[in-house]
Amino acid sequence: MNRLFRALAFAALTLPAVACIGSPKQTVQFLTLPAAADLPDQGGDDLRDFAIGIGPFSVAPYLERASLAYRLDETRVEFSDSAQWAAPVNEMIAERMISRLVVTAGTTRLTAYPWPPSRLPDIQVTLRVLEFSVLANGDVNLVALWALRDPETGRSVASGAWNQSGTPDGVGSGAQVRALGALVDDLTDFLGAELVAALGD
Repeated sequence: MNRLFRALAFAALTLPAVACIGSPKQTVQFLTLPAAADLPDQGGDDLRDFAIGIGPFSVAPYLERASLAYRLDETRVEFSDSAQWAAPVNEMIAERMISRLVVTAGTTRLTAYPWPPSRLPDIQVTLRVLEFSVLANGDVNLVALWALRDPETGRSVASGAWNQSGTPDGVGSGAQVRALGALVDDLTDFLGAELVAALGD
């Protein structure tokens, strides 16, 4: 009886270990928005004499999660177990926008929020990202509220909503993230034009 009990106890201890050894390992991809593509010298000097403040940028609470979001319908979102952001979404969007504005807006006088009270920029760009996800049909979507503000008073100079979708060039999370990066570029170019209009008045 003792010999049988010892055999059963040994089997109970070793079977879970064997099962773990044979189970597949979950692979996690850590994703970043791609670096902004090299742009031709556009000779833009409309904003060269202005200091532009970038931020604060924020995201909807559900986008603060590390995983890539998949929008199922108006009320349901799923998060990928295998595709995760390597950094906070709002920080990656801000970094990509700044690198693109350097070329498209013709200025390197870009200051990230927060800035010292003694060195206020001429104008401030704020952004609230409401949607940054893959849709049920496979497209990607970026929805954001933007505003150009007077940094001294906080008064809105111009504001609006941005809602644009795009189709990934390929399959998988890599293609989806590249398509999301392209939407950030489109939004950046739009905001650059708004900056020129606001500062030219």
